[in-house]
Amino acid sequence: MPVEGGPRERLWAHGARALSDAELLALLLGTGRPGASALHLARELLDAGGLPALRDRCAAGLARSKGVGQAKAARLAAALELGRRALEAPLVRGVAPVSYTHLTLPTTIKP
Repeated sequence: MPVEGGPRERLWAHGARALSDAELLALLLGTGRPGASALHLARELLDAGGLPALRDRCAAGLARSKGVGQAKAARLAAALELGRRALEAPLVRGVAPVSYTHLTLPTTIKP
């Protein structure tokens, strides 16, 4: 992947919302493991059930993933906890959320 097209550069050029879940996760991981980039490692973590499964894993469970270890697991667990707290925090008076669609629309449409 060209340096100018990596997740960090895409974030600066287009904002965090333009990045995929794997790209955001790769930024939190920082590095991969021998033979696998941070983006590859992020995709592997997400392949095991996506964000819901990742959210539900404890730091020790994350650390057992190949290439993660305690430092990366702690970083991920902290970021997931911040996200959880942000969702639970009361809204500041006069500030509307950017979108309610994630609360009102189903994630999948069943026939």
